Amino acid sequence: MKIIVLVSLISLVSAILALSIPTISGDKGDFLPQDLRVGVLPDETSVNLMQRYQPLMDYLADNTGLSTTFIISKDYEELAQQFANQEIDLVYFGGLTFVRAESSGYADALVMRDIDTRFTSSFVVRKHAGYQGMDELQGKSLAFGSELSTSGHLMPRHFLEDKYGIISDTFFSSITYSGAHDNTVYLVQEGKVDIGVANTQIVQSMLADGRLDTNKVDILWETPPYTDYVWAVQRDLHEGLKIKLRNAFLALSKETPGHNRILDSIAADSFLPASQLDFVLLKQVANELDLLGRRVSE
Repeated sequence: MKIIVLVSLISLVSAILALSIPTISGDKGDFLPQDLRVGVLPDETSVNLMQRYQPLMDYLADNTGLSTTFIISKDYEELAQQFANQEIDLVYFGGLTFVRAESSGYADALVMRDIDTRFTSSFVVRKHAGYQGMDELQGKSLAFGSELSTSGHLMPRHFLEDKYGIISDTFFSSITYSGAHDNTVYLVQEGKVDIGVANTQIVQSMLADGRLDTNKVDILWETPPYTDYVWAVQRDLHEGLKIKLRNAFLALSKETPGHNRILDSIAADSFLPASQLDFVLLKQVANELDLLGRRVSE
């Protein structure tokens, strides 16, 4: 999918932000693409992803003067590899995929949504199963999302141990990696697993729009908040383009005509500058679970 646009001027707001916000960390970049290649986490179906991000792609094209190519990867591992191969310039990473890329030396944090500083995961069970708490699920089957998912695996696994003393690999009878948040909750709804954990935002969205049947599933537990998603760029991307992209995100406002549609489609009220320091806890947990350096399954 290509969106071709004419070169446009940076807005006055972006110009002010460029002067007031410090330069992004990392080596000074000099790669200036003619086509901005944008990748996102494949955490829902391709159709849903295209619908969700199309307004943002149009907006970024208008604000950079570049054509944009929206890339949908088959899984989290492919997205990470495409970014490592410099096949993607701007990427929407989960916290875990970001700290892996940042640790390898080729990713700079750009911005995050306001809600990404307080993200949660939800454990979903079949309605009327009668479970009152997580300790009643010993010996039951569990579905995570992708093994590289922060909200669908890393932090839920961490909080199970931290809050309940549950070691997932020995507590549950089996563990399935579904590959995506919507796949996880469908497995629960269809009775193929006893419990699944997924991005709370996606679970709530699926309940609201009818993709999940409220007569069939319940949320048993929601984790404490943690920092998650981030938009990141190649470290060697041209510094001026990094600033232009960051300013375009930061300029998005509910008070600006036309911006509501963009923000609503990606479930954001606003954006904040992001840095590697926002992901210190995630990096620590990923290290503990040996998820930084090794290749993982989906």
